[in-house]
Amino acid sequence: VTQAKVPDAIVRKLSADITEIMQMPDVKAKFATLGLDPNPQGPAEFDSFIAGEFSKWSRVIKQAGIVPQ
Repeated sequence: VTQAKVPDAIVRKLSADITEIMQMPDVKAKFATLGLDPNPQGPAEFDSFIAGEFSKWSRVIKQAGIVPQ
């Protein structure tokens, strides 16, 4: 996750570096000890995931009648 308007080249570089790091055996092992199974995604996939989560939780909040306090 970065600020809006970060140049695409920087976003792609960060994504590639993070994906590479997440594939390292020691990093995978540390996440496993925490009960986590990371799933690194590219920028487009992550955007799609966030949009889906926003849509899903917006419906849940509306159906539950939750209002901001």
